[in-house]
Amino acid sequence: MDHRRSTRSRTFFITTLARAAVSLACAAPLLFAARAEARNIVVTQLGERTSGTTGCTLREAIQAVSNQSTVKQCGTWDGAPEVIVLASGTYAVRLDAAADTLKITRPVTIRGNGYKVTAISRAGTGGATLFQVGATSDWVTFEALRIDGAGTQALAVDVGGWVQLNFMHVRNSGSGNGSSYGCVMNLGNLFTSNMEMTNCQGWEASGIYNEGFLVMDRSAILQGGYGARAGAIKNKGARAQAYISNSTIAKNKGSANCSALCNIQGAYADLNQTTVVYNFRDPQSSFATDNVTALQSDAQSTLVIRNSIVSSNYNKLDYAAMPPSPNPNCVGSNIQSLGSNFLGDPNDVEFTRTSSPACVPNVTDPSDVSGVTLSLDKDSSNSADKNLPKAIGGIVRGYRPLQVSGNPVLSLVDPSRCLFTDQRGMGRLDYSPCEAGAVSLGHATVIVGNAASPAAADLTLKSWLEALGFFVYLVDDNAATENLANPGLTIAVISSSVVDATIANKYRSAPIGMVVNKIEQLDNLRMLATNNFGTSTSAKTIFLGSVDSQDFGKLMGNTLISSLATSGSAWANTAGYDWIAGYNGTGGYPMVYFPRNSTGESSFVMPGGRISFPGLPSFFTSFTSDGKRMFEEAALWASRAHP
Repeated sequence: MDHRRSTRSRTFFITTLARAAVSLACAAPLLFAARAEARNIVVTQLGERTSGTTGCTLREAIQAVSNQSTVKQCGTWDGAPEVIVLASGTYAVRLDAAADTLKITRPVTIRGNGYKVTAISRAGTGGATLFQVGATSDWVTFEALRIDGAGTQALAVDVGGWVQLNFMHVRNSGSGNGSSYGCVMNLGNLFTSNMEMTNCQGWEASGIYNEGFLVMDRSAILQGGYGARAGAIKNKGARAQAYISNSTIAKNKGSANCSALCNIQGAYADLNQTTVVYNFRDPQSSFATDNVTALQSDAQSTLVIRNSIVSSNYNKLDYAAMPPSPNPNCVGSNIQSLGSNFLGDPNDVEFTRTSSPACVPNVTDPSDVSGVTLSLDKDSSNSADKNLPKAIGGIVRGYRPLQVSGNPVLSLVDPSRCLFTDQRGMGRLDYSPCEAGAVSLGHATVIVGNAASPAAADLTLKSWLEALGFFVYLVDDNAATENLANPGLTIAVISSSVVDATIANKYRSAPIGMVVNKIEQLDNLRMLATNNFGTSTSAKTIFLGSVDSQDFGKLMGNTLISSLATSGSAWANTAGYDWIAGYNGTGGYPMVYFPRNSTGESSFVMPGGRISFPGLPSFFTSFTSDGKRMFEEAALWASRAHP
């Protein structure tokens, strides 16, 4: 089988966003201008100011930015761009009345230490919106944090506002009252990347209500709650444009119109390599005659679907004598297929329906598939609901297609149409077909000491890679040199079990991304000069270093890592590379990396990215959970770091 894929894979996404680029250039000319060095405003208080409070609160930091003034102890405003820095902890914002909303009217970045450890949460009794962004000339960015609305709307973006949500979770937001617009209301310009939105609710939409410009990439809206009209997204009006790629919309419930996406009143929506599954009609709905479907697009609007999965959505109607929707997957008079979609598994149904009709667009394409069994990897640990998505790398949960015979989404998308990465950041194989939907499969060639009888550590390594979605090939280090020149192979892994003398310099010129788990091989792979490594004889606390450029810390939700391994690990001690993790007190670096086309030992230019990992066998047999996450992100990084 030829596992090759075209580097033209990003063409469709670039084309999709062409109109966005024009809008950005015209409406916000400052976006791409040179920026002055940012000034940090460090928030030192977790709560609101009370009598005797010292330092800087989140509310005061935002006021300082919006008013271009000094507020309390939040620093002296000097005209430079601002970054509001939040350390680990939960920052409680008291909302007792509408006037308590945190209003932002100037560009700013609000940056946490990771969505696992930094949270902004509502306190108080009022139902006011937590954040409101007015018209701005540049970006307002929220990143590396979690927002818990605790029953109130998390964010409202006004006309003229520009907002990014990056590397974060938004959850438990919105309300079910008759005037609510869900977790996020966007009338301006909203861009999400590596963002998961969970357990939101609203009357118009539970997740995102959009009348503006929405770009959603590598994101998910999951388990939306009380959504009377739209279970996840309502895209409404002639101004509304929604471009959704590499994303998952699943397990949301709607009551009146749609359970996933309502595209109405002149709106335009484009779904590209997106998974829309297991959305359903709210069983508590008081509407007796509605026809709830996952995707709805009316006659005035256009909904385009490409390279996506729209299947296994259903109506929860077994408890009452109500007519089911004529099609729980899609209904509309202007739904257009651009091909390579999987549009319905008739056997994956719930309750009284004996079969589920496929989504049939008004404009069809012969490359679309339906009527066969869809096989997705789901979270089987939840006994109450077997259809939940699962953690598969990155910070966004999703559904990995299973590599079983007959699975219709496998290799469904033509090489020229594949996006460059998938939802969790895995590189889609160059020059070969890729999977429909948000998550793709990868291939990993693992060089081990004994492929016929792998060591326990190698079996653990293999299982971790398989859980991420890699199809794993074990190759003996004593075998003839494996052909790694095929760029259709996502990554190569050098295991800690290889024999140094046997493997020698076999793979030093391999052009694909590599994870090197035996640091004694770094010199053989032209990453370090000979013998520039040592050994740590006991467990060492590690810290993350230059992670922003590669986003390791952000994708992990950032660090509570105490140790990468439960016993000593090898470490490198030369300075000719970038490093990810360092040992406290030793000056050694257990993780170093070379992006593709960077220069390594003896002026060797890396054709694919290479990253080291402290791969003592003990790491794969008695690992720390955060260390495992770091290994997973290293493998995903290597998969997208080759040409």
